[in-house]
Amino acid sequence: MSEFEVVDYGDLAFDYAKVADVPDFVHQRIEKIISQGPVSVTLGGDHFITLPILRDYAKKYGRLSVIQFDVYSDLRANDDIGRIDHGTLMYKAIKLGLVDVKRFVQIRNSTDCNEYLGIPYIDACAVHEKCNDYVIEKVKQTVGNVPTYLSFDIVALDSAFAPGMCTPIWGGLAR
Repeated sequence: MSEFEVVDYGDLAFDYAKVADVPDFVHQRIEKIISQGPVSVTLGGDHFITLPILRDYAKKYGRLSVIQFDVYSDLRANDDIGRIDHGTLMYKAIKLGLVDVKRFVQIRNSTDCNEYLGIPYIDACAVHEKCNDYVIEKVKQTVGNVPTYLSFDIVALDSAFAPGMCTPIWGGLAR
């Protein structure tokens, strides 16, 4: 068994009236953590905080693999990089060359099951029908053994299991 240390780096304080400053605050914090050697686990925040995190990790490791649990693809086209929008972050990450589309897999609710930009997905119905071993094997085949960013949005779960989420959707992941 290996051991590792976990450090709570604290909350990221920001001015709620200056939302446009948040990505830069996230970048500064993540860049500082990465420069000291460890990796980060970020909890909470709107999903748009992922883009500055991906930028910093891609700067260190190159184009990243991605495993994304979500209800939506987050691949809506929008080329305004400065626009704060949680629904376009993966589109922007691909366009900026931060992620490797050949090593990107989404596990998401079947309400948004179009394939975008060649990104494969496993919908919640397949997860329930084929079970965890199938999903794990598909993810391993896609991602491989390279630096990987894991993104888990609470809306990937069926709202029966996370009733406090901001956009409850039925038919999500239940196991």
